[in-house]
Amino acid sequence: MLHHRFTVTPPAEWLTALNLICAAPHPREGYEPPAGSPALSCTACGSDVPGPHHEAVASLVPLLWRLSDPLTLAPREDELTTVRIALETLYGNKAAHAPYREASAAWPARLRAGTQAPDLPVQEGVAS
Repeated sequence: MLHHRFTVTPPAEWLTALNLICAAPHPREGYEPPAGSPALSCTACGSDVPGPHHEAVASLVPLLWRLSDPLTLAPREDELTTVRIALETLYGNKAAHAPYREASAAWPARLRAGTQAPDLPVQEGVAS
């Protein structure tokens, strides 16, 4: 769902949703989704070939969710780099996407310092 929301939601709102979703508890060990659950596809990308935004969301969500688990050890530098690059990709050099650029600069440092979702900072508003 975050793939679709990325295409229709203002950046600060999307980052806030990401923060809340990644703060959710993980399923208990051994949990398996019910049989017959529908496979989700990404219609937000607009093609059968995933683009860079799809790949950024696909890498960012599970990584940030794992790094926000209270039992997770300190993040590795390569994980912090993945978070930064994914957020920079979502920014895409568009002024209206400035909150992604701000997050790409702030979130890796905050994660390194022990901050977890939902407490990662989100810049409100849109830069001109």
